[in-house]
Formats: sequence, C-alpha cells, structure tokens
Amino acid sequence: KKGIPLSMREEYRNNPHSWVKLWKHHATQPEADRINEVARQRKEDFLARYGDKISSEWFFPKSLQILNEAPEIYEAADRLIEGTDWIVLQLTGKEMRSSCTAGYKAIWDPDIGFPSPNFFKAVDPRFERVVEEKLSQKIYPLGSRAGGLTSYMAKLTGLREGTAVAVGNVDAHVSVPAATVTEAGKMVMIMGTSICHMMVDKNFHLIPGVCGIVKDGILPGYYGYEAGQSAVGDIFSWFIKNSVPLSYEKEAERKIWTFINFWKK
Repeated sequence: KKGIPLSMREEYRNNPHSWVKLWKHHATQPEADRINEVARQRKEDFLARYGDKISSEWFFPKSLQILNEAPEIYEAADRLIEGTDWIVLQLTGKEMRSSCTAGYKAIWDPDIGFPSPNFFKAVDPRFERVVEEKLSQKIYPLGSRAGGLTSYMAKLTGLREGTAVAVGNVDAHVSVPAATVTEAGKMVMIMGTSICHMMVDKNFHLIPGVCGIVKDGILPGYYGYEAGQSAVGDIFSWFIKNSVPLSYEKEAERKIWTFINFWKK
C-alpha cells in the first residue's frame, strides 16, 4: 500500500509478473476473451460503452493474467494500480485514482462504479473480490488536486514541498484540453502507434465501435468519447521494415557527422 513494486523485493524479482506491464501488452488476450465471453452471456450493460469488447490492454485482463499465471504475485500484491496513479502515489504519498484511467481502462462509471463482484466471480471464483481487495474504490475527477509533493520528492525534483499535484491522466485524453478543445463539436486526433479520435458531448450516446464512453473521462461535465485507428505508427513501422529498399535504410542509419566529415574533405 506504500507503492513499493514487488519487483523490488528479492523474493519476487525474477518473476516477470512482479514487474510493470506495458500498455501494449497483448499476452492477456485469453483473459480478455474470457471477460468478454462472460459479459456477453450475462448481458452486462457496460459492454456497450466499450464497443462491445474489453481490450487485452486494459486493467482487468492484465490482473486476471497475474492471477492465472502467478497467483503468488496476485496474493502478495496489496494493490494493482495503473502507472499514472502509481506516479501520483509516489509524488504525494496518497493513492488518488484518476477517473480517466478508471473509466477507460477499468470499466468504472461514476454513477454505477465497477462491475459487480458476481460478474468477477462468474469470470473466475478467485477473482470475485478483485475490486474490494486490490483497488481503491475512491476515484477522483480530472483536474482535481491529488495532494502536495512530499519532502522526499521535493528534494528529488527541486520543487517546493507541498507543490500541488493533479490526479493522473492518460496521454491521449489529456491532449484534448491541451489542444484548446474544451467544448462539444470538435474532434482531436492524437497520432502515435495508433490514432485516438477524441470528442466530448454533454449527452450520452451509445455509438457502435467506440472503444470508450466515460462520463467526465476527458473533460469535467462532459461524456468523453474515444474511438480511433488501432494501428497507424505500427503500420508505418511495418512498411519501413518490409517494403523500403535496403539502400534507404542504410542511408538513414548514417550519422549526421558522417555528412559533416564528408563536406570537410
């Protein structure tokens, strides 16, 4: 509960499940398939808010994989926590989970909360109390103050102790207000390995294929809609590796001083 990763403890260090799981972790597909199967069988309402599919990259498939493949790690962990919320915990000494990560990655809704224990029990009886045992159910809105820098972090960063720290956010979602979009009717496209298409609206609409609809998930007072193209930068990378002449690659690999030395001659 102090936020010390199990990977830093000698007895767990060699177990890969004690380490952080990157966002683009797809080894959890069997767990995601199981969660989706049970949700469809039970006709869970939350599926419609996520395009009828929970991604292998999200919180509960990753948690279930730990339970399946390393139950000793699952049992030893006081908390399972998103990276952005863990950083805030380190900075402030307080566990202040973000409405963005909870909503888009952990099936949380501000009016309903997380899926029920009965749902998780249907997924796996050992998973029934995952929310109660491994998460904090207090979720904080975007833009709110998580706390102040601890004295240790103040020394580490060179900032003043008590400097305000906001609750965490997700890279794509935080880009919407950064791009000066603070109202409905405009879309922001954030390009990386994929492209996230972000919009907000005052009203709730179920839109097929949208991968996340979260109240207050992008801007307070709005429903945040996330859709997009799942592979963009990844496709460019594949194209470069497989369809570009070798001579282009060799030229691109030449360092700038190679050209400088050439002109010196």
